[in-house]
Amino acid sequence: MLTVHLLGHVHVTQDGKVVVLSAKALALLVYLAAERVPQHRERLADLLWNSPEARTNLRVELARIRAAGLDIFPPSRQMLSLEHVETDLDQWMRQSGEMDQTELAAWLATLRGLPLCGLEDLGSSNFQMWVEQQRWVYCERVEAMLAQTYSRYAAAGQTWATRLIAARAETIGFASVADMDGVDSPATEAERPSGTAAFAFPDRQAEHAPQPSAGGTHEGAPVSLLESQASVAGPPVPGRREPLFGTWDWETQPPEFTRPAEEQVLAQVGERAAVQPQLLMLSGPPGIGKSYLAGALSRRLSWESLRLTAGASGRLMLAALAQGLLRHTDIEGTQTLWQVLLQPASLDEDIVKVAVILARLTRPLLLIVEEVDAAGADLVTLLECSLQMGNEGPRLFLLLSREHPDRLPHFRRLLRRSGAVQTLAVQPLTFASMEAALGPVFWQRPGLSEAERRHIHQVASQLFQRSEGNPLHLRGLLQAFQAADPDISGDVASAMLPPSVRSTLLSEAEDWPEPLRDAMSRLSAVNGSFDRQTAQVVLALSEEHSEAVLQGALERQILIEVETGVALRVSDFTPVRIAPDNEAQYMFRNEALRVVLAGQLPQRIRQDVRRRLVGWVSASEPGLASYYAERAGLQEQAAQLWTRYQAQLPAGSPLIVSDVLPPPALPSAAAVSEPPRVQSRVLGPGALAARIPGVGVYRVAGRRLVERDERRTLRASSDAASALRMAGDPERRP
Repeated sequence: MLTVHLLGHVHVTQDGKVVVLSAKALALLVYLAAERVPQHRERLADLLWNSPEARTNLRVELARIRAAGLDIFPPSRQMLSLEHVETDLDQWMRQSGEMDQTELAAWLATLRGLPLCGLEDLGSSNFQMWVEQQRWVYCERVEAMLAQTYSRYAAAGQTWATRLIAARAETIGFASVADMDGVDSPATEAERPSGTAAFAFPDRQAEHAPQPSAGGTHEGAPVSLLESQASVAGPPVPGRREPLFGTWDWETQPPEFTRPAEEQVLAQVGERAAVQPQLLMLSGPPGIGKSYLAGALSRRLSWESLRLTAGASGRLMLAALAQGLLRHTDIEGTQTLWQVLLQPASLDEDIVKVAVILARLTRPLLLIVEEVDAAGADLVTLLECSLQMGNEGPRLFLLLSREHPDRLPHFRRLLRRSGAVQTLAVQPLTFASMEAALGPVFWQRPGLSEAERRHIHQVASQLFQRSEGNPLHLRGLLQAFQAADPDISGDVASAMLPPSVRSTLLSEAEDWPEPLRDAMSRLSAVNGSFDRQTAQVVLALSEEHSEAVLQGALERQILIEVETGVALRVSDFTPVRIAPDNEAQYMFRNEALRVVLAGQLPQRIRQDVRRRLVGWVSASEPGLASYYAERAGLQEQAAQLWTRYQAQLPAGSPLIVSDVLPPPALPSAAAVSEPPRVQSRVLGPGALAARIPGVGVYRVAGRRLVERDERRTLRASSDAASALRMAGDPERRP
């Protein structure tokens, strides 16, 4: 097992033995181990070297790593990641249970110094800033764990343990913890005022400690907004040592989300299929629950079922179906199927043979076909033939597609020809279904105080909004919070995009044509919605080619059109038209997809896109242009745009800053796993009134409430009920 040691001076061990590596190689492994997501070679080269030979230097370091006996990176892969690797910090956090004196001393000995020592002077300024930020995050985790352990031993009256912990903290360089000794109920991290900690950075590290606006919060948000965030998320309840969401076993007891509309359609189709063969297509984005609904229907019907995955090759798909039917048919049918498999005739002839076998089955059969959006006309031919034949038993064909059938020409024709075909677009989860499924096992479980119930419900509501109702995304976020340390798991802002969601979206993007994928990655650097002209500027294409790219993205539902000139009135959230709907606006269908694509964009291209956007929007939106300029490293121009933006605001605007100064410098996007997202949360009417007194109308892109200035975008659902029910936070790193 490869272990990356982050506590104290960084180093790497393989099966307990130290592996001798160069400082740059260590920096590379530490970055990949900390970020936990694949990184492009070009991004890594830009982070670790400030020279034109950066890519060459990276190849040299990778060769040195292989020469040291670590065969962990495939030679030709552009995206680098670490698999089957853990860090000493993760091991240390897991070992924090009940310990005797010897075990506690060994546990504390792992803390050899401040995290990430030895990386301060390596790489670019962006990498150095990343090191400072990560050191801050790791110190916060260590402090929280030490405070929790100290409190546990102090409550048990074991002063020998509290002295060991205090002595080790002081040795490392943290402030004394003597103030925690001798109290009846030692304060945990959750009981301290926001922004304080049991252990402070030593004086020599104070200048490297990121301010709260660049760490746990997002992009220097104002105090009033941070206070509203704290009032929504709240601190973890003291005294609770179990995970925030308990010990729910996701594998053996997955949550059952109710889908009344979808379940009603499935029940009706199942009843009709008992009389006449039926075909139902479920469509929706990855993770929306198509496979879950298919499984629920299979359990409901208790029929024989077959499941296969469609593909571009009709012959392979037909062979998979024939193989699956072998155990369901009689001797004659078995011989026919073996001929299809071993002595194939023309594809049309074999399709008819398999359709005949399907029709002769006397038992009820549910055939589930996944990824039909990747299938060709051969699957439609088979389905049409099967529907037209006289079947000897009930039949139901259930097709699962990421694309709506209206965008699949072959299936459009099938819909027109047959009355036994029905489509169902699977919708995102509702807030009520989330509450019904998760309430009994999370915030309504026995043994919780009322404060704990409210806090867990609020965090779950925030995560639900972050997931946009996608069950896969929601489950990933909840599992991450369940696995997190209980004293820091209430920080919704620090939650990352779950790996399951990231990999699903990346696999979807891999199926796009390369020019389209590159274009969407460039457009992902745009915050909010954009028009055709902005897309043309970002893509650096002619009007004709830019229009073709947008049309292709719309057809694949990568982008969606949003309504312009509409606002939501505070506080009843009723839509109000404030401008004519003249120009089409586009945005990514969900934020998770935009974040994943942005993470694949090399730093050099991202900075080029931002510079283009600065020139494009500086005249009409100087505040937004200031943001892009700052992210592109154009600090002087950002300051000028910021000043011009402030001067254009009407008197009494809540966006006016009393002392007009350029926005504080933010870390470059290369310093984090992906570009920071625009800030997104839902606030109740009271919080909105406190944040923006006297403001009645906000611009909205599509169905999202938007307050756009140079620093953030405030989004909420246009549905007033949803806006009042749900609470959300941004993710610091997607």
